[in-house]
Amino acid sequence: MSQLCIEDYAIGWICALQEEYEAACCRLDDEFEGPETSDVDNSNTYLFGRIDMIRSFPSLEFALMVGIGGGAPTPTRDIRLGDVVVSRPQGKLGGVMQYDIEKWLPDGRFQQTGQLNSPPEVLLEAILMIQRRHIDPGKPDRIPEHLGLIDDISNHQLPAEDRLYRTDYKHKGGVTCAGCGTDGLKERLPRTTQRAFNNAKERDQLAPDPELNVLCFEKEAAGLMNNFPGLVIRGICDYADSHNNDDWHKFAVLAAAAYVRQLLHVLEPTKVTRLPT
Repeated sequence: MSQLCIEDYAIGWICALQEEYEAACCRLDDEFEGPETSDVDNSNTYLFGRIDMIRSFPSLEFALMVGIGGGAPTPTRDIRLGDVVVSRPQGKLGGVMQYDIEKWLPDGRFQQTGQLNSPPEVLLEAILMIQRRHIDPGKPDRIPEHLGLIDDISNHQLPAEDRLYRTDYKHKGGVTCAGCGTDGLKERLPRTTQRAFNNAKERDQLAPDPELNVLCFEKEAAGLMNNFPGLVIRGICDYADSHNNDDWHKFAVLAAAAYVRQLLHVLEPTKVTRLPT
């Protein structure tokens, strides 16, 4: 196991949960001994590694916040458990908005308390490249391949059920949805391939707004990109309602990590220039 210095690392992969950290570790091609740091007040835990040995960047340029989130499906956006949502900007919005769900405006909307800066252009170009590969049958979509790069894939198979309940159907029972009947499910066509947000009514107030185009709710990214440029990537593990449980957590984390691995493969090192600090 070799060792590099602090200046050799270009991309920070940030994980808030243990299962997110474990999924990130599985995506590395190489691991390195950690360099000595001078910041004695830093309580973070680090694992040093590399994805794709032929790629080299001079120093840290941006961060990737990778983990899980709650999906916001609408009649026009068929978001499912296991999908991956990426913080791509739209119009005047930077890709991630911060809301205080304890505060309401007079017209009944949530109070928006801020938005995070847009990701660097080099990341947006990589996102578009992945999208083109995903819809073009002539180009390789390597996300399924990266999902398979796990030593014990049997422990991370796609869960059997993907249930989306009506907004007015409250969760019944304990940590699973075993006590929730099928009478509360929304009908959907089959498809073949801070504080946590867990209120379907609140979700459905924000999700249909065409100006916001909300795809996902999460709680860890607030404050990240205003201090450092980066991208937020979330695997959908629930529908941001009272029916959240752990059934889809591991698969959603792995799906997000697989997306990151492909993102790093399509990034062009020559376009990653030193950003202002």
